[in-house]
Amino acid sequence: ELLQRSIFLEHRIESRAENNRISFFVKLENLSRALKSCSHTRAQRTQVKLTKKMNGGPTLTFEILMSDAQVRILHDVPIRIVQDPAELRAYAEPDYALSSRAVSVVLPQAEVRALKNVAERMLPFSDYLMLTATDNADPTRAGSNNAQLQLEVKKDNLVTILTTFRNLDCVQLTAGDDASQATGDDGRGVAAAKLELKKLSRALQSLVASDIKMHSAICCLIPDVAVVLKVFLPSSEERNSQGSYVVFYFPARL
Repeated sequence: ELLQRSIFLEHRIESRAENNRISFFVKLENLSRALKSCSHTRAQRTQVKLTKKMNGGPTLTFEILMSDAQVRILHDVPIRIVQDPAELRAYAEPDYALSSRAVSVVLPQAEVRALKNVAERMLPFSDYLMLTATDNADPTRAGSNNAQLQLEVKKDNLVTILTTFRNLDCVQLTAGDDASQATGDDGRGVAAAKLELKKLSRALQSLVASDIKMHSAICCLIPDVAVVLKVFLPSSEERNSQGSYVVFYFPARL
């Protein structure tokens, strides 16, 4: 999710849909070609419009004003508007209720890249990965860097491979939450979830291989439900404003 003000100088959306939203499908190669033209060094200003061409099909029209000779370039990108609510729900983000059993750890940018490398090396050994997040921090002290994230794979019950990321921050529940975090026998907050290793590896590979600049990430483990990876992107906005981010949802395997 990207903030509108981080992309557009000004914008206007008029839709009858819920939340004044227009959802559509677009081929990435067509969109990428238009955006490359917009990022041309001589491009002064770009206006994006949702239009309907002569064939009646909806189109994203990129009107690019060049800095020299007032030249205008038009890029038409065909799209398909999503009008069926059932189809739209299939692409909606899952809604997970706040669970007192969940544990969230903070991964710096370097650790996200290291996580990708570890996941790739574990792929030949197993199809599934067990993630365990442990909060060793004192609940009265914020930012004590005592949390850890453990990755474990097993092959034929003969080989077990473990990798642990230590000295991580843990995202604590807010003071208004009336549920306490689930703890292990030693009083530590512990959450574990099993997921498909290939899906995690593919998501991390897409992040690292792209031109996206990452700031940090939060890995939230909801036992027996899901693993949520929220990657924050650098922002020059005000400190208290919500920045841009990318979220991946991985269903847990029972």
